[in-house]
Amino acid sequence: MDEFNQNTGQDQDNHRKKNDLQREIIMSEGDLHKISNEKIAIEAEIRRLKKESDQIKINMQQHQERLKKLDQDIMMKESEIAHLKKQLNLL
Repeated sequence: MDEFNQNTGQDQDNHRKKNDLQREIIMSEGDLHKISNEKIAIEAEIRRLKKESDQIKINMQQHQERLKKLDQDIMMKESEIAHLKKQLNLL
């Protein structure tokens, strides 16, 4: 009878340990799922920001080209005005 009680106690202890481990596994899997979801969200945000950054670079380049063209136009108009003023002074 002592042996039966000992085996039953050991069986209960093993059952309790098994339940504890299963509970730990479930909690760890939940944590893993949360971490994986956060990683996916951050990766998506990085992709979105990269796309936005690329668009900003393109816009900046277009503005710089337009600015360069405007600078050239200003120089041409200033030169034209100076030339016309010289002609006016000659009259």
